[in-house]
Amino acid sequence: MSTGGDNTISDKDDIEVSFEGQIIDSNLIHWSPHDPENPFNFPLWRKAMICIVVCIHTMWVAMCSSSSAAIALEMQEEFHVSPTLSKLPVAIFLYGMSVGPVILTPLAENFTTIVVCRFFCGVAGATVFNSVGNVPDLWKGDDIMGKENMWTIGLGDSSIVLLTHEGGPTLNGRRLTPLHNTSTPSEYARIKLAHPTSEYNVLRDQRVLGVLSVTRALGDFSYKLPSAYSKHLFSKVRSEQGDYPVHDVSGDIISPPYIIATSDVRHIDLASIRHKDPILLLYTDGVNNIIEGRFLFRKDDPSKAEPAAVLGALLSDHVDSTFLENVFDHEVESRWNVDGNRAVEILGNLLGGRDAVKMKQITTPALLSTTGESDLYVDDTTIVFCPLDFSLHQ
Repeated sequence: MSTGGDNTISDKDDIEVSFEGQIIDSNLIHWSPHDPENPFNFPLWRKAMICIVVCIHTMWVAMCSSSSAAIALEMQEEFHVSPTLSKLPVAIFLYGMSVGPVILTPLAENFTTIVVCRFFCGVAGATVFNSVGNVPDLWKGDDIMGKENMWTIGLGDSSIVLLTHEGGPTLNGRRLTPLHNTSTPSEYARIKLAHPTSEYNVLRDQRVLGVLSVTRALGDFSYKLPSAYSKHLFSKVRSEQGDYPVHDVSGDIISPPYIIATSDVRHIDLASIRHKDPILLLYTDGVNNIIEGRFLFRKDDPSKAEPAAVLGALLSDHVDSTFLENVFDHEVESRWNVDGNRAVEILGNLLGGRDAVKMKQITTPALLSTTGESDLYVDDTTIVFCPLDFSLHQ
């Protein structure tokens, strides 16, 4: 049976509808491409207004969720409740947002009224929070970022590296965001200039206050807040490793912050590199340490090679032995991992490659240091290998 044009309905028990060459489930309701009621086809101003309203409502609910915390002391005095109980309105609001009303509790002019009202405020707020889910129904991927743009955000001493084919057999690697540690000249200078010259311990032994090599981070609040926090709180915190305490730097905190949380943001035009088969690598600072070899097998003669270039060489189909022999004192092997996991391949070549003795040392926990960097030491080595496959977007 035909309806004319490109749309046909087959004479089968399970009716299939063909629309523009694609088979569509006839049990589903679909928008036509230019239907003005389709949210994807809304004018830009209407989409923007909907998003603004949703954002304002979501922000308002989030602010209301903790508003009662500001009067916790007053509620303790007015209603003669404990400090723990005075925080109940905050918790009950969040509870109301998550589970909704179950039982309508009788209201009275007392503390119970506050708790119950907060519960129903949370229930109402949950509706607003859920409205955020409508935003993806307004925008297609092309409307927001297109298929030609990528943004990277770097904070800390982990790395983002872009690998591309530049015409030769070797992948070219370039770092997209700088390392936020004291080995980066711009970071070293920034910290020096941010504090008075009378503070001699700001950078001691190439570390912030003689302890950290990282210069930007989300945590490390003892380096961001006044010394009272370090002295009375942070210095008493125990780590997950046991009884090893967080370093007490309260005596050196004079002009905080010494660690900041400002990230580096960069835009990449994908249209200019799509023909170069780009690969995105994300990895932690332990990878840089292995390449340098300062804590492993090259303590007396650390490598000066740029890690991005080394990783590009390791992932190339043609291994540049001349370049890599100046980085490692062991042989490497390309595509040795039969499972095809390139991240594992990178790590194996970094640690020992074809040197069985080295690999045995690295994979024997008893030989590795767990307390510091003075012995054979491997820091965190997370690697994410991400080919940018543009075929998925065409």
